[in-house]
Amino acid sequence: MVILIILVWLGAAYYINHNNQKILATILKQLNQNVNGKIQVNSMETTLLRGFPGVSVSLKKVQLRDSLWAQHKHDLLNADDIDVSLNIFSLIAGDIKINKIGINNAGIYVYTDSTGYSNTSMFKSNNATKSKSKKDQTAFQIRRVDFNNVNLTVDNQRRFKLFHFLVDELKGKIDYPDSGWNGNLKLKTAIKSFAFNTRKGSFLKDKTLEGTLIAHYNNETKVVTIDQEKLKIGGDDFYIGAKIDLAKNESAFAIDVRADKILYKNISLLLAPNISSKLLKFAIDEPIAVVGHIIDDGHKNGTDPLIDVRMTVKNNTVTFPSGQLTQCNFTGTFTNRDTVGKAIGDENSAIRFYALTGDYYNAPLKVDTFAITNLAKPLAAGFVTSQFPLEKLNSSIGGETFNFKNGTADVRLYCKADIDNFRFTKPILSGNVVIKNADITYVPRNMKLVNSSLTLNFNQKDLNITNSRFQLGKSILNMNCSIQNFLNFYYTDPEKTWSTLN
Repeated sequence: MVILIILVWLGAAYYINHNNQKILATILKQLNQNVNGKIQVNSMETTLLRGFPGVSVSLKKVQLRDSLWAQHKHDLLNADDIDVSLNIFSLIAGDIKINKIGINNAGIYVYTDSTGYSNTSMFKSNNATKSKSKKDQTAFQIRRVDFNNVNLTVDNQRRFKLFHFLVDELKGKIDYPDSGWNGNLKLKTAIKSFAFNTRKGSFLKDKTLEGTLIAHYNNETKVVTIDQEKLKIGGDDFYIGAKIDLAKNESAFAIDVRADKILYKNISLLLAPNISSKLLKFAIDEPIAVVGHIIDDGHKNGTDPLIDVRMTVKNNTVTFPSGQLTQCNFTGTFTNRDTVGKAIGDENSAIRFYALTGDYYNAPLKVDTFAITNLAKPLAAGFVTSQFPLEKLNSSIGGETFNFKNGTADVRLYCKADIDNFRFTKPILSGNVVIKNADITYVPRNMKLVNSSLTLNFNQKDLNITNSRFQLGKSILNMNCSIQNFLNFYYTDPEKTWSTLN
């Protein structure tokens, strides 16, 4: 049996070698039956060992060009070498079936112009495919694929999208059940561009992507489903799944992403510059968990896809332009469609923090919900509570000005402020700060106040001081006062505020 198989294989190789032009013409005929354009192949060679037990041929200098190539100048395919493995028994029967295609040192450019025309239109419509016999369709089923050094570009001028990959390796097999096809593909590629909107820059720029894609296609729904499997992006582990709807040729898609343990900086560097430049104003020391969803409805209006992200931070240190939170915990979300029905974009974007706890200048803070809305003109708002011993402030705001001993602080404030370059401006505060039984030393004058109390009542921009008791030696001073427009004064010139109090 082994000798018989070898003899048949050698006979087929001999047949191909001596009928080179005839077989090439047959292959081109099969391919040209499926395209509206031009396929060129410079030559064909027999490669015995690559396709065993089938027979392989190598197509040299292969070009696929649609009928409008002269206008846009983008080859759908330009390959130095394509290896085609043929079914030996179908060859004997006079019907060529392709088992495997290997594309080497090639460029694939999928181009869509501003009117919506695509060079993939060189492939005939589904109606033409349906009219074919089952035998013809089976002949063009490719069982294995092997890409090596392939420059793949998807350029959609109409929707301002650009996806560009340098595929180092893509290998896998494809099965064809009655419902469609199933693929298992091992991938290693460099991402040069992953831009949903070229006017705002690329996601994943210059990152590597490596792993296994398990994909399925359904003939009835025209949907490609990619199972959520582990992939490495830039050295970090992600679990990525997707659905791509091809039914209306609109390429609507949804991508689900999960990273269980990743550095905040690494996440920020994966995003488009208009987002990462803002996120890099902040820092989180230890790895966090992230879940994200990206949804594009396929409408050809050039808008960004819907992006929803959820982040979980536990026992971490968070640094931001005006300070630092230690022992920080929260769940954070981001969306670029905060209000359903309004356009996706910065104006409709929001960042929210839920169940936030942490130490700010050693004072423990608790925030049920804190929101930053309208990232074009950011507005922050949230309700902050805190209870702590005043001595905790000595290592932060104490020292050269104040020294605290004994006493407690109880903070309950609703805060609202504009954000200019990631710093709070024009703040509005409502609520109070209650200080009780405090021993305070005003260091510049060595003034020691004991058993002192006061209540700071913030009424939006004004400050009212009530229930104040200050004891210096045996002297006791009780005082109530109001300072109008205090917050605006303080944030405009804080040094003058302190000099006035002095």
